[in-house]
Amino acid sequence: MKKRVFDIFVIMVGAFLFAMSINLFVIPNQFGEGGVTGITIIAYYLFGWSPGLISLIINSFLLLIGYKFLDKTTVIYTIIAVLFNSLFLYVTAGWHLSSNELTINAIFGAYSQELGSD
Repeated sequence: MKKRVFDIFVIMVGAFLFAMSINLFVIPNQFGEGGVTGITIIAYYLFGWSPGLISLIINSFLLLIGYKFLDKTTVIYTIIAVLFNSLFLYVTAGWHLSSNELTINAIFGAYSQELGSD
């Protein structure tokens, strides 16, 4: 039981770091991303749609497809990760960091995302 609680805590911290890197470094500097995050950022750039909401919708479809192929624990952890990632993308949407150094922003954005993906 302690391991599961710790795993969920680590997932929440990772989702928070990932959301912060997207909202503080990637979106303000108009950087690109890959995967579902890239699609959500493109939707934000083009239409102004909430990255948190679009991420939740796309990941929900992918989770429905992956449900047949993944074990129960992985599905539960993935649902938790998707929910908290979308929540934190929404919560941190208004946060700003003023820096005109694109290279530094790219490094911090990539490093924060790497921490969040573990």
